[in-house]
Amino acid sequence: MDPVRLDKPLAPSPVVAAGALAFATNLILGLVKLWAGRGAGSTALVADAFDTLADGLKGAVVLGGLLIARRPPDHDHPYGHGKAESLAALVVGVLVAGAGVQIGWQALEALRQPEPLPPGAVALAAALLSVGVKGGLAAVLLRVGRQHRSPALEASGRDARADAVASLGVFAGVLGARLGWPGLDPLVGLVIALLVLRTGVAVTRGAVDELMDRVADPELIHRLTQAARSVGGCLAVEQIHPRPMGPYLVVDLVIGVPAHLTVQEGDRVAHRVEAAIRRGCPEVAQVMVHVNPVETHPSCLETVP
Repeated sequence: MDPVRLDKPLAPSPVVAAGALAFATNLILGLVKLWAGRGAGSTALVADAFDTLADGLKGAVVLGGLLIARRPPDHDHPYGHGKAESLAALVVGVLVAGAGVQIGWQALEALRQPEPLPPGAVALAAALLSVGVKGGLAAVLLRVGRQHRSPALEASGRDARADAVASLGVFAGVLGARLGWPGLDPLVGLVIALLVLRTGVAVTRGAVDELMDRVADPELIHRLTQAARSVGGCLAVEQIHPRPMGPYLVVDLVIGVPAHLTVQEGDRVAHRVEAAIRRGCPEVAQVMVHVNPVETHPSCLETVP
């Protein structure tokens, strides 16, 4: 992975293309499932269809966030626009959770019906189609999202993976209803609602953590610290604060240098620390280094050439 550059727009090709693919796929698949679900009289498939159409709406939000996040820094946004991805992921999570509540309500209403009719056979084919399409879409979104450190795309990928499992449940519910258990179809719809709600809560929590600059990866802190300490003249890493900015990181740190160094020599150490961190951690796009003098034994001092 090449180091991130903030002085130019981030390359949009694979990430934005994946976001556009998710939007188009969910829109078309949702319409197909809605037509099949209503025609076959399947509560579970109709619920799944509305969830997929909601995914299409979320895909539009994600796509907008991805496009904004790729803009370079400007006067009003000196750290770039990467937080737009986290905001998009937050919107996705809230919409997913809302879809789960709506699906659950529809399923409960169907369960109250005295003798629900078994759904038609076309619902089976639509459910199988959804399993295949959603599973493939999830694989693409998760792979591209992880390769390019896109939280919004990863959120959409986890949502698509949950949808594939839900569609498999729809297939089982429709099949069971056609075999003589008509209440199984709306019951599966209720289970789908719980799965969708759980996914929405997880995505929302992750997006909030990113917006609140929470970094809970000790391995990342270790890599950043080791990169800084590898520079001659850096005697200590007193503070280090990495902040996620969508697909990249911004790092603020305080280092200790020998107290006898001149301001120019201390600045030279700071620049070397910045370069070392960017080489060792390519996901870091910007490093702000503050230098503090450290009193130490003269034999341990190291002059910067």
